[in-house]
Amino acid sequence: MRDINILYISYSFPPINAAASFRALKLTNGLHEHGIHATVLTKNIEKEFHIHRTTDLNLLKEINKRSRVLRARYFSPTVFHLPFKIMGLVTRIIRGKKKVASRTELKERGGIPKDPFVPDHYIEWLPLALKKVMDFKKKRNFDLIYASGPPFSVHVLGYLLKAMLRKPLIVEYRDVLTDDPYNKAPEFKEKINRFLERTILKNADAVTSVSGPIIDEIVKKHGLESARNKFFELPSAFDPADFEKVGPAKPEKGKFTITITTTLYGDRKPDVLFKVLSKLKKDKIFAGIEFEVNIYGYNDYERFKPQLQKLDIDDIVHFKGFIPHDTCLAVMKKSTFNLDLGEQNFDYPTLPYHFWEYIGSGKKILHFGKSGHYKASYVVKNDLGYVLPAEHPKQVYVILADLVRGFKTNKLETQLSSDIASQQTWVSRVRLLSGIMHLVWNAKNTKQKE
Repeated sequence: MRDINILYISYSFPPINAAASFRALKLTNGLHEHGIHATVLTKNIEKEFHIHRTTDLNLLKEINKRSRVLRARYFSPTVFHLPFKIMGLVTRIIRGKKKVASRTELKERGGIPKDPFVPDHYIEWLPLALKKVMDFKKKRNFDLIYASGPPFSVHVLGYLLKAMLRKPLIVEYRDVLTDDPYNKAPEFKEKINRFLERTILKNADAVTSVSGPIIDEIVKKHGLESARNKFFELPSAFDPADFEKVGPAKPEKGKFTITITTTLYGDRKPDVLFKVLSKLKKDKIFAGIEFEVNIYGYNDYERFKPQLQKLDIDDIVHFKGFIPHDTCLAVMKKSTFNLDLGEQNFDYPTLPYHFWEYIGSGKKILHFGKSGHYKASYVVKNDLGYVLPAEHPKQVYVILADLVRGFKTNKLETQLSSDIASQQTWVSRVRLLSGIMHLVWNAKNTKQKE
């Protein structure tokens, strides 16, 4: 069987330091070992105003030398939102209203500013990305197209390239497009996006998703039960090599450290957790040990500062800001526990990328969220650690107090089973994707012969 050349479209790719970037990197790097060679189409980062705020140029070294990378220019969305900003300003002046809520304030309430573009404002990237591919195909042909969303303009681009190049298309869902509680859109936009989504899904040769519930939802929503066999669950994972690079990192003796590596926004609210920590401190549960909760990522400390001071936990809860990826992995390995913060008012059916790296750190996970939700159920089903039920603060108190007591008496077991961790590496995920791609490619060749 000859090697396959694919076009892998991912808006995020190194040097961007983000979950979508790492997923695309690990999959494309691994596919080479299965005779599948990727040309990655991603955003341009050559000029300073294009660089994502989490850019880490060291990540460029992680790209497999056999991978080709095409970078298409992306303009700042500010230019395209300018007419809407002017209209909003004029409206406020006429009506005498104050400025609308900021992006951060909207995220705190569980929403983000309305995006007037369909399917999203990244659609402006499409023309130059399309041109980049059409120019490159003169040098190298592709056997298959893989389009990863969000942004879901990437799915539109994949659909157009399938028609123009007459190559099979696989679309990937890392999140949901329509009925997304984090991206609430006007009904007219939802209707257009549902139409686009249905059209692309019907014409895609295969569909992958990071979780089974997302597949179930889109299959039911668009009446695609008869095509269910072309949908595949392809979760994220962790790379043991990443942790080997950071070397040994043992926890400090006598220090109980909980690490959180995520942005606190929308329904990922730590309020109940903070109140429980306050009571535990007041009841002197932490006496005799050094206890700390360290929060990493792009979080606004000033927003939480008054709350931490009021609860008298500003000495044990620390906002550490953004750190490089390898440093973050070392921090996970040194922690007593790594904590995942889930949504409390709705069940979001995905596992964040840091969740998989928590598993890779070899430590049991603390999941703070509503019991019975997808994330909590996954922790219980796979024996990954402890669920701190956000809807039952007293139970959270009891669980944390018991863990601290076990720590004090040296009876606390924090290590994950190596058998459990070994099942969640990129090796198995790449093998699965390789099988899907060969299946699609073989089906295309068989159809052409007929």
